[in-house]
Amino acid sequence: MTSKITICAAGLLLSLAFTSQPSPAADMSVPASTCHEGGKYQRIPMSRIAQRTEHDPSGLWTDFELWNVNSPHKTDIWEGAYRGCRGERIVVSQIINRQCSSATVCPVRIVQFDRGGSGRVLLAYKQACTLHGTFALSSDGHELMACDVPYELD
Repeated sequence: MTSKITICAAGLLLSLAFTSQPSPAADMSVPASTCHEGGKYQRIPMSRIAQRTEHDPSGLWTDFELWNVNSPHKTDIWEGAYRGCRGERIVVSQIINRQCSSATVCPVRIVQFDRGGSGRVLLAYKQACTLHGTFALSSDGHELMACDVPYELD
């Protein structure tokens, strides 16, 4: 089990290192009024960026993560993004495939990109409500809200 986690973590870091183009998810900006208020949530609309795919065009998920669990089915990828208070770009990505722990709960990954394009994983892998529409992140960047359930970030 530990070796699988290590391999997936290494694959994620490699995929982030080689991601040269920004995610195709729409970019939103956080309203200035919410930047320093704790407890408020920034809504992040999600859109399907890939359907029945074996490769993530954003590079946030490895081909192994997409392929490993969905044979013979393909994976749908939903993504949303916004610009935070310090200019950072935060991308929320969810895959819909056989990795889902139920019909309504699937893997989510959140990555923060600084102005230079370097990525830092805020949430590597968490089973969260499948919304096909909207997630929300707390303005302090510590919590994801999905279907009224809070998830602490890594």
